[in-house]
Amino acid sequence: MKFIKMAENHFKVFKKTLRKYYKWQNWTQPVLTADDSSPEMIVSATTIMGANAAAWKAFDGDNSGSSRWLTQNLVGTGSLRVQFNSDMLISSITIGGFRNNNSYCKNATIYKDINNTELIGATKQFYDATGTTLDKANTWTFGTPVRTNFLSLYTEGPDPIYWTGFTEVIISAQKLVECSEEDYEYNYSSKYKEVAPGYRQLDSVTFSNALIPTGLDSNGDYKIIFDFIPLAQSSGVVWGQVHADDDDYRFFNYGGNIYFDMGTQRLSGGTCSVGTRYKFEFGNYYVKNYGAVDNLLTGTPQTFTTPYEINIRDNITFFGMEISLNNVLLRNYVPCEEVSTGNVGIYDTVQQTFLQSQNGTSTAGNYIMAVPGGIEDVNLYYGINR
Repeated sequence: MKFIKMAENHFKVFKKTLRKYYKWQNWTQPVLTADDSSPEMIVSATTIMGANAAAWKAFDGDNSGSSRWLTQNLVGTGSLRVQFNSDMLISSITIGGFRNNNSYCKNATIYKDINNTELIGATKQFYDATGTTLDKANTWTFGTPVRTNFLSLYTEGPDPIYWTGFTEVIISAQKLVECSEEDYEYNYSSKYKEVAPGYRQLDSVTFSNALIPTGLDSNGDYKIIFDFIPLAQSSGVVWGQVHADDDDYRFFNYGGNIYFDMGTQRLSGGTCSVGTRYKFEFGNYYVKNYGAVDNLLTGTPQTFTTPYEINIRDNITFFGMEISLNNVLLRNYVPCEEVSTGNVGIYDTVQQTFLQSQNGTSTAGNYIMAVPGGIEDVNLYYGINR
């Protein structure tokens, strides 16, 4: 028995030697001389007028208007894309709008995915329908910085027969970088306030055959934000509960689709594929991508409560979950590890409780932390900020 205990302790130490440590670090946007001239980020565009109006021209430090990214002639819409080499916390984005006679940047909208579905910056106008200047430049400031490694800056011109574009793009952000264990431990103990002492927040935890009770009974008026990767076709519940009396309240993925049950009602459709990360918002009675304007699925609002407890279940990589009712936060789950034991689970920052799965296995991701002198008050719950 003593030998087995020693072996377990050695294995925990071995696992920790494989663990990576991360912190947020202030970031300076590089000045580009080509689309791929900096290892920090690679830029591209869905359309360009030519080499003299390439994507990188909007990141060359020249906002005079003589150096700019432009869409192809007679193409009045386009997206300027930024792929970062690490996850970023974006606090603001400033865009300068191009104008030349009848061709000009009418507006711009900011997304964090290549398909322009995950909205993070609502549409702002630069010039009106007559070409009158409203704002030559616009700034999007994010009260809660947005975590992402990709940006898509979409623009429209005055008419499909004219072109549009940006003179300059300026991004203010922090970057997630690997650090030493000593650096992590020092800053974790002095700056990190999301989880209680004795626990370390993780960027993710992977559950196999999970079963984690939340202590909350089902209620159709909850707003639930869930950030995860499905690792297999669901066995029936990713979160929620199913009951023989048709008092179901659950989300699950099946056949590559979303299923959201409330009582006898069901919403189904959209896309939820195995191996892809999703961050959905569920409400009464809809499903949408978190931060998006439009719903993926919409039903008739329900009056629905049951005495049956909501559980987190199934085979998933878990990044975070938030449950609120009438704008009151009831649960805020983040991936977590108990320092003294190495046990892996989730931590509720509202109730200040640590929960483990009652079934299967739980595998830790990487440690995360706040950076000293940085954005200490940012909620590092990646399911919300990512």
